[in-house]
Amino acid sequence: MKTHFFALFFTFIGFISFGQPHTFSHRTQNNHEVILLAEGQGVRDYSVLIGLTPAVIAETMPNGTYQAATNAFLVRKTNGQHILIDAGLGIRLLENLQEFDVSPEMIDKILITHLHFDHIGGLLDSYGRKVFPNAQLYVSLNDYNFFTDFSNPLNERWRETAISTLNIYRENLVLMSSEQQDITDAIQALPNFGHTPGHTVYLIDDEILIWGDMVHAMAVQMPHPTISVTFDIDNEKAVLARLEMLNFIIENHFSVAGAHIPFPGMGTLRPNSQGGFIFTPFRLNP
Repeated sequence: MKTHFFALFFTFIGFISFGQPHTFSHRTQNNHEVILLAEGQGVRDYSVLIGLTPAVIAETMPNGTYQAATNAFLVRKTNGQHILIDAGLGIRLLENLQEFDVSPEMIDKILITHLHFDHIGGLLDSYGRKVFPNAQLYVSLNDYNFFTDFSNPLNERWRETAISTLNIYRENLVLMSSEQQDITDAIQALPNFGHTPGHTVYLIDDEILIWGDMVHAMAVQMPHPTISVTFDIDNEKAVLARLEMLNFIIENHFSVAGAHIPFPGMGTLRPNSQGGFIFTPFRLNP
């Protein structure tokens, strides 16, 4: 199973640079720690992007590629709780957690942004067994229904991965409604449907928004947020959800983090003068 994940990952990201750092830590004003758990960095060509023009390619991707990444995140609360947001592919997930002295048994909750393979692959080991024995698994009911309904159009390998993972965690599965809700006193789940029918983003301490797959190609979709990707299940809804959430982020001065933001995976946004946005990564730890 894990070999299959890796093959899909290499197809998606192009290559992995193992020389890059894999973790980065940011503390919120409430002293909760948000930790990047990077699976890999690489490049992707523009063939997966929808709505490009020659001018946009020349402006944002003069060599025909953009920087890509696959990330998960750990929220370490001051009360000792450890909350995982997505699980990547499991390429480096456990190694990254070990850097912060976190074992799989210490994970209390796992919040899934959506059920695509590169967000849930780290939940099972190479034998198809549960990696996090004590964790509750939070999944949107909309995604659960979509990925388990065989009448819906979906890559069958993606569906198979989702169903097998949901079955393994079924005793600890928490299905979230389509409404905004508090997961803990520090984390809110907000609907951002479009990329998948239940795509969910997570707001930490009213300060940093972990947006999952709301954006795939930062260099392109920040200055041109109406550009879509072939991975979106509903391209039109994904664009509308992205624009609404980006404006919400700006209005509330949130920082952001994302599954496909290159290292360090977190930063700040500000609007530009052309209707797009400028992303500034957080400064690296000294």
